[in-house]
Amino acid sequence: MDDIVLKLRAKGLQRVYLMGTSFGANGSLAHAAYGKQAIDGVIAIAPGHTVDLPNTSQLYKKSLATAASMVKAGKGEELETFTDFNSGKRRDIAMKASVFVSYFDPNGWASMSLSAKKVSQTIPLLVLIGGPHDLTAELGKAYFFSSWPQHPKSAYAILEGAEHFTAPEFAIAPVLKWLSEVQN
Repeated sequence: MDDIVLKLRAKGLQRVYLMGTSFGANGSLAHAAYGKQAIDGVIAIAPGHTVDLPNTSQLYKKSLATAASMVKAGKGEELETFTDFNSGKRRDIAMKASVFVSYFDPNGWASMSLSAKKVSQTIPLLVLIGGPHDLTAELGKAYFFSSWPQHPKSAYAILEGAEHFTAPEFAIAPVLKWLSEVQN
């Protein structure tokens, strides 16, 4: 992400906002927290990879322990079969142990609540939840939005009529409106 931000700035872009849907929201938040290149704001649409919640971390506990042990033993680049519970479905997936740890460590970069607390820039955040039944809807602002550094243009909303996978379509108008308001 840092390289992309640098290239955009080199092309003369004055403002760079990161936007991601579902796990992409985690990535956008993580860059705001850990990236070296400053950005101008983050848009999180239907954030959904909740590795930092106790229920979720329990699902991955065994696979995460195996992957972390492999990384510690210097075998992080080796492929192994791990269990994933994406969209409520259990799957065995082959991936590098280091990649599994990066996705599922509840104290790592994929943790939205941890990333929000580590953001040092005062930049706006737009969070659009994919409907009232989306994964993070019941968690509300307290999950990570309230931990983000206060900014007068930050906003949080539930996309009525949307669901997790349709949220990007429902988000177009609110995102464009927010971007025009943030830039004024």
